[in-house]
Amino acid sequence: MKTPLSALIFPLLLVVAFISLSHACSPNQGFYTIVRFPEVRSKGESLYVYAIFTDEISTEEKISIDKDVNSFSSDFVEAGTVSSGENLFGCYIKINLPGSRSDQYKVGTYTATFMPNNGPIQHSIALVKSKSQILNTRGLFSLTVYPASGDRGETRLDHSTRAINLPWSPGCNKIRWIKDGRLVNTGRQLQLRKIKNAGGIYNIQQRSRGKRGIFVPFQVTVASCPLDMYFNEGSNSCVNRGRICRNGGVGRDKEDTCLCPIYLSEPTCSYGFLRGVFFQTPSFILGLATGEDLRCANLPGTADTTCKGLLFCLGDLFGCQCAPGWHGNSCDKLCPKGTWGTNCEQPCPAGCADCNPFESVNSFFNAPPLECL
Repeated sequence: MKTPLSALIFPLLLVVAFISLSHACSPNQGFYTIVRFPEVRSKGESLYVYAIFTDEISTEEKISIDKDVNSFSSDFVEAGTVSSGENLFGCYIKINLPGSRSDQYKVGTYTATFMPNNGPIQHSIALVKSKSQILNTRGLFSLTVYPASGDRGETRLDHSTRAINLPWSPGCNKIRWIKDGRLVNTGRQLQLRKIKNAGGIYNIQQRSRGKRGIFVPFQVTVASCPLDMYFNEGSNSCVNRGRICRNGGVGRDKEDTCLCPIYLSEPTCSYGFLRGVFFQTPSFILGLATGEDLRCANLPGTADTTCKGLLFCLGDLFGCQCAPGWHGNSCDKLCPKGTWGTNCEQPCPAGCADCNPFESVNSFFNAPPLECL
């Protein structure tokens, strides 16, 4: 019997015994999702989806993970907790379906929900795509688009942030873009010009193959204000940002703060997160505890300390991106020489032909200069 995925495993009561520590600088706080190898690759390979929180919660707060379509038997789903030492940070599901065509059922949008005793319910999505040369998004999983101006009545999107392009291929004329069950576009390029109805999940399909589960989910998020502004709820208007987010960080939609790639610290993502000892190498810390911190190697199904193969969906305007130093549809390709960071978009420090692709930023404002590779 087929059963919705969320009903198989959750609600799950989580007993949490960790406390977020106070530091001069700190990583992002909140609730987010991670996917291990987000492009379905070899047949029969297990898919892991993690729901992680970094703040302290009570013993009765719950996390659920649900899937949009293609439910399957609980015989093929394993659920468990994510922990480091005695500290609990979240949950995961592991999906391993047998059969030559079973991998298509893993593809889609997964939604994790955090239900606190007090405060609003939080959601975070994770995306898993089919492997397809025609539907190749070249390592992009999401796009944030911005209004053309900060006027309250603005209806247009800024022209520099509104296009999604797939590479040319002999079959690109058969590409379809489906949103909310409706066909909204055909061909390899989607142009978004209007704010209305632009945001949401698009399923990119190849005609006739989409019915067999071969498609790529893609998330579009519409910001409330232009790139250099944020929405101030007190004044009910767009206000100029007072800080610049660096090294792949993204300004939050309704706060003058930055949402940073993992290991980089707020408020501006300018330095690596400092934990314990001055001048130490920045670390991929996913959650803080009084005992052992959560790192990528603690996630069930992976032992890689550099977060290879992991897609991080941090929400807000950040969307879903590979860990710094990695790129590609499965987040398993190292940054090209001379680049580092999120999407490999950061150039190496001045004078360096090459640098550490993961951590080419100092861990504190007065740390020793970085060394070239």
